[in-house]
Amino acid sequence: PELHDRWTNDTTVNEQQLLELLASLQAGKTSTHEAAGQIAAAIGQGNSVAQQVPKVRIDLDRQRRCGFPEVVYGPGKTIPALLEACERLLGDNQPVLATRCTANQLEAVGQRWPEATINPTARTVRIGQVTPVHRRVVVLSAGTADHPIAEEALETLRWMGVEAELILDVGVAGPQRLLDQRHRLVGAAAVVVVAGMEGALPSVVAGWVDCPVFGVPTSVGYGASFGGVSALLSMLNSCAANVAVVNIDGGFKGAYLAGLVARPEGHKGTFGRVLVAAGSFGMSGAAALSGLGALRGGAGLVSLAVPRGIVSTVASIEPSYLTIPLPEDEQGRIAAEAVTTIESQASKMSVVAIGPGWGRSNGLTQLAEQLYANVPLPMVIDADALNALAERKTWSTHAGPRILTPHPGEFARMTDSSIEGVQQQRDESALRFAAEHDVVIVLKGHRTVVTDGTRLHHTTTGNSGMATGGTGDVLTGLLSALLAQGYEPFEAAQLGAWLHGRAGDLASGVHSEPGMIASDVASSLGAAWRSLIEQA
Repeated sequence: PELHDRWTNDTTVNEQQLLELLASLQAGKTSTHEAAGQIAAAIGQGNSVAQQVPKVRIDLDRQRRCGFPEVVYGPGKTIPALLEACERLLGDNQPVLATRCTANQLEAVGQRWPEATINPTARTVRIGQVTPVHRRVVVLSAGTADHPIAEEALETLRWMGVEAELILDVGVAGPQRLLDQRHRLVGAAAVVVVAGMEGALPSVVAGWVDCPVFGVPTSVGYGASFGGVSALLSMLNSCAANVAVVNIDGGFKGAYLAGLVARPEGHKGTFGRVLVAAGSFGMSGAAALSGLGALRGGAGLVSLAVPRGIVSTVASIEPSYLTIPLPEDEQGRIAAEAVTTIESQASKMSVVAIGPGWGRSNGLTQLAEQLYANVPLPMVIDADALNALAERKTWSTHAGPRILTPHPGEFARMTDSSIEGVQQQRDESALRFAAEHDVVIVLKGHRTVVTDGTRLHHTTTGNSGMATGGTGDVLTGLLSALLAQGYEPFEAAQLGAWLHGRAGDLASGVHSEPGMIASDVASSLGAAWRSLIEQA
């Protein structure tokens, strides 16, 4: 940070500063993206004078208060200032939405973050999003000229994690066009209607739907439209009771309100924040599957802390979770010194999960022991974290609720037993271990055992097709999501094991037991939730 401040605040860049930046890059203290951004800022518009980056103030607490992060408004910001705003949000694990950006701003963000979603028509940038919800908002555009504002609304909804659908060119001048699309409005949680000219479309749409309609007047029209004032007044005077109106060209505002309606149970802070420390070189899939399990489990925000070398791979698998780079050892495993980063990030989270895809090393044994003992949050411990802790046998030393998810082989190592011995006394050994160490045990296998040492539950869902690599990682994420939403550990373990097995049963119905894979289980969790809700 000191080097960055010196670089961006000086009026000129000299050779010594450049050498310091390159040395910081070589030492791993500065990322490639950070170095490139600082050099680009210094070069400016083709001269050697560094452009001073204004002090960008980002309200990082807004996500906690209001459910969604601050949105970055592009106009008036230099490219370095825009990049700095995005950097600060991402550094705090908050997804980015920037609106009304220029072509140069869009290009700069795309170069800095190749994974960003750039929409030149909407003039927006998206990096990450809130956990998706299974409720739909429809965006209607009256005419082609209204399309950019409609696209801005669409990108806003996607950033909010809301399923969004765009219907173009259904203005009132051709009433049959709206009638042809009327079936697509059925079941929508809200409708955003973008229209210029006389602004009549929201009132027409409102007469066909049983949900709020947010009218967005645009500045499109001829002389008497007065730059959108005519459409604004028309919408404000609508006789339809379910029409609300935002400002002229306010695609973002109309969509934001519609997105809040589509998430009536709360915002992503309500659904909790999950941090999963997972993965190693060659084991990117374990981290991704854990993240997918947490997302499909309903967590509001999911962050995957993974070795620096696999960040791009993990990020490319699913855009809905965030990634946090961790120090790594020479074999691409999480290094012991990552404990500082993980504990710092955990302070912003609801739940932590550790172990999927870790591999084995002395550093990881030390890391597992420190996190298990010191992190006060609820924690799910799986896979190699269990193997690491089995070496030290410090199961009773923990600062918060713990759910342990061993398969029979891992549980045998944890209890100094054999797999055969575990299988012969699954209930008794799980009960005894949970009671002795004040933890919840999820002993995986046929009729998965869930116990807190007092209560005992057998899962009735699941099938042999789930005995495939990665399904346990999905369960780790799912259990973390349920804890993040406020379930008590034993109830979370009961429900998670049932949902996990139900998703496996649904997946086998599509792919067969021999043909199903772990990602099929993750993909089927939404249907598993639906079947549970329909039974209630």
